[in-house]
Amino acid sequence: MAIGILVPFAILLTPSLRKPLALTVASLLSLVGMFFMRYDYVIAGQIVPVQGETLHSAQEIIHYTPSLGAISIIVGAFALCLFLYTLAEKFFDLEVRHVHLPVTDAVKALKFEGVGVNR
Repeated sequence: MAIGILVPFAILLTPSLRKPLALTVASLLSLVGMFFMRYDYVIAGQIVPVQGETLHSAQEIIHYTPSLGAISIIVGAFALCLFLYTLAEKFFDLEVRHVHLPVTDAVKALKFEGVGVNR
């Protein structure tokens, strides 16, 4: 917990450490902390208590096979996403177009600060 939350928080609160390298380290430590938080959440949810009476029910969990209904839900979710994307592609203009100005004397006279313009 300290590496992912407290150390980056201390780096952000210290004015002398507010430099790009220290801020990068703080952000990377935060990402590592978030990864292990999610990892702990997933792994702890999969722990099966192995005691005398629960050992029999644990065998059913180990040999899990998804049912036809579960597979249908996943296939349907993917189909819905593809359908919504197809509708969006049809009704909205999602194609990227590059607009190029014709190079005329008026365009050459314009001052484009910080923009790459072929003259």
